[in-house]
Order: sequence, then structure tokens, then C-alpha cells
Amino acid sequence: MFCTTDMVPQDHLLRIADKAINWNLIYGCVVDTHIPDHGRTSMDQVMLIKLPSIQYLYDIKSMWKNVKKSEANIAYRWFFVLK
Repeated sequence: MFCTTDMVPQDHLLRIADKAINWNLIYGCVVDTHIPDHGRTSMDQVMLIKLPSIQYLYDIKSMWKNVKKSEANIAYRWFFVLK
């Protein structure tokens, strides 16, 4: 058994970004546009910000490539976990 937290180095860029950004502020920014009980359940709003953030930080040219890389990269997966 392993823990993703143990597999991502303490000085990794995504750890630094995660500590520098208060992700909970995003929920406050989207509260007027997100209706939780209307229609299908949406993807978490923080995740919708984190995915393009990785794309920008690592200069990934397409969202499709970003999603594919996120499936395999343990640091990306760690970054997506809501803390």
C-alpha cells in the first residue's frame, strides 16, 4: 500500500502552488453561478481551475493531452485531491 502524498516530493512545483493558493476562495466566487440541485451534478469547481492550471504550468498544448497526462502522473493526481 502506498500514499500519493509520500510519492510527491516536498519541493515539487504543484506542492508549492497548492500551498500558495487558497482554493476555497473559488467556491465563494462561483456561489452565484452554481446551482447544486439543478440538472446533472457538475465537476467540482476547484477541479475546473486546477486542470487548466496544470496545463499552463507545464505548457501542455491541449486539454485532451492534459487529461491523458493527468491519468498517469502521480503528482497531478495528488494535486487534484481536494484537501
